[in-house]
Amino acid sequence: MPSVISQKRNFNPKIFLATIGAGRRRVSAIKKTTIYAQGSAQIRNAAGEFAKPSTKSIRSVALEMESRMAADFRVSLTNAPGKESYPIVSFTWFYVAVHLQDLQRRLAVKEYLSWLYVSGQEIAQGQGYATLPPSVLQKVRARVVALR
Repeated sequence: MPSVISQKRNFNPKIFLATIGAGRRRVSAIKKTTIYAQGSAQIRNAAGEFAKPSTKSIRSVALEMESRMAADFRVSLTNAPGKESYPIVSFTWFYVAVHLQDLQRRLAVKEYLSWLYVSGQEIAQGQGYATLPPSVLQKVRARVVALR
């Protein structure tokens, strides 16, 4: 279980607790104004190192766990090994039927997912979200092409 450290300057647990469960926009607003979001709070990861939440530490988890991913990308990213891995990480999942009977729906789903894993990655990065590492992204794109 990850442990939270709050020994650095001006940590306010009330602000930290307010961000738990808050929507992305609320967290973003708080992020810009609190010491916590500036990386003062670190969490101990599985390697025993204290990791800061950042796009780099989150992407590190996906890279570290790539070899353990099933063909359908099932893998737990929580508390993954790796010195730089941030311990509270998860993928966002899309459940898509492998065989879509409706041709228009199938084409729309493929088009959306194709956009998501190209242009959508750039937009997500610009908004401060961690993107998939290139090696994982390549596997995901191949899976999208294979949809029938």
